[in-house]
Amino acid sequence: MKEKHELFDFMKDIKSGIESEFYRLKKWSMEDPGTAGDQVEETWANLLRQWIPEKYPIVTKGRLIDSRGRKSGQLDVII
Repeated sequence: MKEKHELFDFMKDIKSGIESEFYRLKKWSMEDPGTAGDQVEETWANLLRQWIPEKYPIVTKGRLIDSRGRKSGQLDVII
């Protein structure tokens, strides 16, 4: 049998953290959906900040504008 790599356990821990945060926010969203949605976006942004180099800013709630001036709708997380 092939031995598990430590990355497997690392990813499993991350999954567990995301899952528990999801259930916490799901419960909260019944009381305050807007704030819960904001928190979900921030949770994902924080997770991405741990994996993506700092030279790539990660923000929540924004719009993109292309070279012709066309604007996107609001985006939850932008890298």
